[in-house]
Amino acid sequence: AGQLGQYFSPKLLLIITNVLSALMAALTPTAAFFGGWKLVCAVRTVQGLCQGFGLPMTYKLASKWAPIHERNRFVGFSLNGATLGAASALPLCGLLAQSSGGWPSIFYTSAVLGLIWTLLWAWLGADSPGTHSSISSKEKEEIEKSLKYNEEKFYKTPWKKIFSSVPFWALIVTHLSAGWGLSIVMTETPSFINSVLKYNVGINGILSSIPFYSLWLCTFPVCWLADYLQKKMIISVKVGRKLWTTMYLSGSGTALISLGYIGESTTAVMIMLTLCITCGAFIFSGFIMNHLDLAPNFAGVLVGIANGLENITMILAPLSVGFIVEDSKSVEQWRKVFFITACVGYVGNIIYLIFGSTDLQSWNTPTEEDNEKKNGQITTAM
Repeated sequence: AGQLGQYFSPKLLLIITNVLSALMAALTPTAAFFGGWKLVCAVRTVQGLCQGFGLPMTYKLASKWAPIHERNRFVGFSLNGATLGAASALPLCGLLAQSSGGWPSIFYTSAVLGLIWTLLWAWLGADSPGTHSSISSKEKEEIEKSLKYNEEKFYKTPWKKIFSSVPFWALIVTHLSAGWGLSIVMTETPSFINSVLKYNVGINGILSSIPFYSLWLCTFPVCWLADYLQKKMIISVKVGRKLWTTMYLSGSGTALISLGYIGESTTAVMIMLTLCITCGAFIFSGFIMNHLDLAPNFAGVLVGIANGLENITMILAPLSVGFIVEDSKSVEQWRKVFFITACVGYVGNIIYLIFGSTDLQSWNTPTEEDNEKKNGQITTAM
């Protein structure tokens, strides 16, 4: 996805992939009825491939639209939409599953929402200020002037230099550790609530959504604060990235460990779980912004690589729970899950503190000589 974004219009790619994703969601119940689990897996695979374009394209658009001192808010507010979606889906899916439409209604509703978003994006979206139909000349000039390192020219991706970059590898490791923790919290929280607190699917969905609404609300002031501190030079970009990353990975890890020792009180569990997930508000100003620091011209490619690898840990993390939690009602076994998850986050945090960097990489703008070696400079007409 990130590589395609170097050649083709991000707006167009998002339109195509979101339409396909919505269609796959609508076809999922039919696939289940007529093709069984094999056809469902095929449909969901196509849907996953389509959704893989979302994050890289967001960063590609950010590199064209977001002024340096507004990046935390631009990316944070954009990606925070996924938080609101997840928070809303948890209770709504439970209610839809219990409705007369049954579980298929979950997929039909998702398809309709996806198509509505696509129509709005086709109408309002643009690849850059220069291609937007209604932006004022003043705003266009201010944005383009602020993006001094982001060129309109496009170069072939310097794969060798990317994969030999120590800061980028540190960023990948941080992504992997964050993905592990996020997957545990997203997929195993409902199981924990159901097994330990013994709530049904409807109430479980409502309880599970509370921490994510808290995360959604807190992201706005945190991103604003991060931009303010950097703009006023109270803290440097490097200090900010590492500070916010530490508050996310170490903060959420510590809260997760505490979750296993506070008993079965619904109030206590929800407070600690909310604290754990709300720490995620710091991620949008932390390492997740680092791709734009290292190489804004290739931010979509970097995100595509890191996010793709992160999804591996997001698959492995829930599977590991099956080996640890043999009795879902055992708090002791859940404690092991939480402790391992926290340690994975601590390791990623330490590696980022030591090897992470916010310096603009030399390969962000390949030299003419490098370009000639790669069969010339790539140009696009967006």
